[in-house]
Amino acid sequence: MELRVSILLVLLCWSWPGAVVHGQTSRFFFPNFVPDSNSHAGLTTIGSSFVLYGQLQLTPDNEMASAPDNEMAVGKAFYSERIRMRDATTGQAASFSTYFTFSINNLSCARELCGDGIAFLISPDDHSLGEHGGNLGIYNSSTADGARPRLANTLAVEFDTYRNEAPIQDIDDNHVGINLENATSKIVKSANSVDINLKDGRELTAWIDYESSNQSLQVRIGRNASNKPAEPLIDYILNMTDVVNEFMYVGFAAATGDSYELHTIYSWSFNSHAKEPFAPPAADLVPTDPWNGLPIPRQTPASEPPSSSRASLSNVLTGLVVGLPIGVGVLIFICAFFLLGKRRKLWLLRRKSQDSGDAALYGPESFRYKQLSVATQGFSDKEKLGNGTGNVYRGVLASTGAVVAVKRLRDVNSKQEKEVHAQLSTLTQLRHRNLVQLLGWCRDRGKYILVYEFMPQGSLSKALYQDIEAGECLSWPQRFNIITGLAEALNYLHGRYNQQVIHRNVKSSSILLDEQFNAKLGDYGLIEEQTKKKADASHAQARDSFGYTAPEAFQTGKGSIKADVYSFGAVALEVACGRRPIEGAFSSEEVFIVDWVWGLHSHGGITAAVDKRLGGDFVAAQVQAVLLVGLLCSQPDPAQRPSMRQVLKYLAGDAPIPPAPRPLSSFQPSLSAASSSSKSSIRFFQSSS
Repeated sequence: MELRVSILLVLLCWSWPGAVVHGQTSRFFFPNFVPDSNSHAGLTTIGSSFVLYGQLQLTPDNEMASAPDNEMAVGKAFYSERIRMRDATTGQAASFSTYFTFSINNLSCARELCGDGIAFLISPDDHSLGEHGGNLGIYNSSTADGARPRLANTLAVEFDTYRNEAPIQDIDDNHVGINLENATSKIVKSANSVDINLKDGRELTAWIDYESSNQSLQVRIGRNASNKPAEPLIDYILNMTDVVNEFMYVGFAAATGDSYELHTIYSWSFNSHAKEPFAPPAADLVPTDPWNGLPIPRQTPASEPPSSSRASLSNVLTGLVVGLPIGVGVLIFICAFFLLGKRRKLWLLRRKSQDSGDAALYGPESFRYKQLSVATQGFSDKEKLGNGTGNVYRGVLASTGAVVAVKRLRDVNSKQEKEVHAQLSTLTQLRHRNLVQLLGWCRDRGKYILVYEFMPQGSLSKALYQDIEAGECLSWPQRFNIITGLAEALNYLHGRYNQQVIHRNVKSSSILLDEQFNAKLGDYGLIEEQTKKKADASHAQARDSFGYTAPEAFQTGKGSIKADVYSFGAVALEVACGRRPIEGAFSSEEVFIVDWVWGLHSHGGITAAVDKRLGGDFVAAQVQAVLLVGLLCSQPDPAQRPSMRQVLKYLAGDAPIPPAPRPLSSFQPSLSAASSSSKSSIRFFQSSS
């Protein structure tokens, strides 16, 4: 029985994570990144890098900094502790494996070029910054005499988005390379060979593996984090012993040049192991205990028991009487321990499936219902922020103290769950500075609860109307920033993927504002239900959307990219004029803002439409651009509306705004048309190939 207990203890020790460390192993995993003063979840950030909403941003975007700061930017981030990269005894380089999920987003810039790229980095220090552009913030350019500085003890695996000429000599603007002492790659392969576009804004996963025994450095890249490619894109023979010191820093570097892009890391795993070369034990060596290193005594066959005697028989009987019940009790305890453990494991698996669906497949973080209930004080009415497609509550996560927005969606039946899962899978891939970020979700007894980042300034509708009543007024720079931010978000949704994302519900109440009054488009994860049973809810929703919905969307009930453009036009006019798309809606005094602005434009005084509460403090050229673009987007004919990419060019002054055709008349649908559908449907958003 003592042997069985010993075996149980040994098994428990083997299964306990971190109980035993063999060799010199270093490992860590960041499923996301959480800000914490200068040390971001175990990271050291320098240069332009920062942590925001659980993501590591290596370079700024044009909402975080002015355009000159976006260009020529350099950012680095390192794991805050040094990693042993060479064996302390043998000096042999460590084997290591790392994988990370990242994206490179050219910010929907109208320019053809963007740059410059991102690199995984092994460096002797965590504080030096190299030059911008093709040097990726790691290296420095040639000196005055033409010599190229060599940076010793450095390994960089670059994911490069700009074709640099001499002396770097890149092969194209979409390649992966291995760099040592300078920015010229020792080996480089085009990402086009594996059908990867590094700068299309989609999430990518890179795997970098080094095996010390055969000195093989392999690099793989793919779109599915759970499907590591069998064949490496790069397989390079490198003696890392000549490259690394005993202790090194690991992390990332990125840089921009004349053009800019956003470099984002979403998650990161690293594992290294420095060990002595394998040597088979000699045959005559005494085996040792792997736990304490002590020799294990050789066992010899037990001798036959002595002849029985009255004393020995008494001892045996006493041992049986005392030991047998104890042994049986311990055996029962061990069996019960394993059986209960197995049942608990199955219960936990079922509970996890019930609470969070398939978290590994669908994205960021799964929450438990109890956790969210505590965060919202039992979904208390006093924590309610609003409703519509579901009640939204303010919550404070007990584990981190983070303030979040918790949205309880309406009931989902079994037939709808597959579509919800598919929508969640896409939803978790959407990452843009002008979209409200989904942080996670919970599924409890068929009900879905989504957790979003909290927007402290509330909705744009509140800022335009409720805050005005309190004596507050959005300035023109804030309004213009909100309009361009909304255009950026829609352009991202419409053009970032092979499968375009249609929002369907763009209006001032679905646009939220962060602390700096930057626009964050929300409700791109909404559920629409139109049933006879919920006619009142559909009626209220139609009222709220009246004036923002395109004519063809009312007629067909289907969303489209051009319908989103129409809605953007309505919001643009609303923000500039400080008036709702329809004043006095559902009454005999209805005034359509499009008709009103067009009337002023036809008399050559379009800027007179600007919100009088600004007191004349605005940029006339920007106001005129916003109003003309709003009229152009509000055309009844979808074919006459511009794309969101064209809208961005018009607002930036990079292209002349064409004259808007005079609308025949404002389209005025009946409210009954908006709520007459009896077909139940569920949509987070609509996708179109």
